Amino acid sequence: MTENGDATLQYRQPQRIGVSEARARWYELLRRAKAGEVFIITYRGVAKAELGPIPPDHPVMREWLASQQAKDTESPKDSP
Repeated sequence: MTENGDATLQYRQPQRIGVSEARARWYELLRRAKAGEVFIITYRGVAKAELGPIPPDHPVMREWLASQQAKDTESPKDSP
């Protein structure tokens, strides 16, 4: 808790994970990244990529959210 009583998320170091293990646990890592965790994918001990959540203000996320809202507002097509 902070001085004013607000709970804050604690920053965690990204977890380093080898490419072979990342491939074996891909869906688990994606689920955890969606929940906010960050992973550094390594190849032979050298960092090669980062896997983490997309911030809500990222252009890709804004585009996806807009497309989802458009789908929700479309009326169902009449069947012949």
